[in-house]
Amino acid sequence: MLEAAEAKDWAAVAALLPAHPDGAREKDDTGWLPLHWAAAHKAPVEVVAALLRAHPDGAQAKDNRGRLPLHWAAGN
Repeated sequence: MLEAAEAKDWAAVAALLPAHPDGAREKDDTGWLPLHWAAAHKAPVEVVAALLRAHPDGAQAKDNRGRLPLHWAAGN
């Protein structure tokens, strides 16, 4: 899931979530969840909503720089 998010392959993220909802909890080396990637790179709202359903606490997850997904979404 994380690789699909890093590649901005939103269709793959959406397809993987039902079978692998724990993938929404994976973090990369910078502390980004798939939700951070989706927020920073203008993923479709359906993908963002699905990631939030799979990992609601992800909205409050800070990356290694102390930023929430919301910070990245607001910056774009």
